[in-house]
Amino acid sequence: EEWAIKVKNEGAHTSSGLKEWHRYGQALVAMGRKDEGIQLMIDQLELNEKLLVNFQLGYEIFYENAGIYSFLGKKKLAYKYLEKFDETNRWEDKIYFIQMDPLFDNIRDDEEFKTIINKELEENRKIREEIARLEAAGEL
Repeated sequence: EEWAIKVKNEGAHTSSGLKEWHRYGQALVAMGRKDEGIQLMIDQLELNEKLLVNFQLGYEIFYENAGIYSFLGKKKLAYKYLEKFDETNRWEDKIYFIQMDPLFDNIRDDEEFKTIINKELEENRKIREEIARLEAAGEL
């Protein structure tokens, strides 16, 4: 609720005001305020569609939409956005966060989810091996 007050006072055009409604909604669902929480997630999805038109961090919206749709049990849409996010190749720390992000609990055990995550983890492993090889050869 402190977050909601902050957004009300600062306006919806702050970073937290633009991108975090669904996390607040997730907390409300966990507290038993399911209808209110789900509505915030739906509101976030509607805002995200508008933001995708002219928002520099669109790849973040793909990630968040995938998580929201997963949480709502809409797997097909979750994978649609997860694939869009994967295509941006902007995993950075998200590859580790997604493995524990509660928004993805509904799909985490799916083979399709595991395939996407394992592909990225394998790419990271190869990069670490190459760095180790270059360090050992004194080239780094």
